[in-house]
Amino acid sequence: VQSGDISYSSVETLAKRGVSQTKDKKYFWNHDRYLKVPSPIRYTEEAVKVILNSIEKEVFTIYGTSPLDLAKPHIKNRLTYYKSVKCEILPGGHHLHMEPSSRECAEAIEKYINS
Repeated sequence: VQSGDISYSSVETLAKRGVSQTKDKKYFWNHDRYLKVPSPIRYTEEAVKVILNSIEKEVFTIYGTSPLDLAKPHIKNRLTYYKSVKCEILPGGHHLHMEPSSRECAEAIEKYINS
């Protein structure tokens, strides 16, 4: 809660889902230990552009307003690499799908799918 843009109740949900107890009553996290391992592959910006531009279907992406990733120049620039992209900006942060705006997130996805 202190280090991210996420409510206590969402952190509690993640913790309940991500913690297990051993037979001897010890607790441990069930996360993928490779989740935070740095990738051995670093793409150049030109390679990123080629990869994203090769996507033939329209891409739908949802960003939260806090912090607004679109304010980062490289993110905004990368959106131009797609042949077709639709962005929806909703209130919330990285975990907006778990916050009160989750309904808005679901509605935006449903609207996109049905359009």
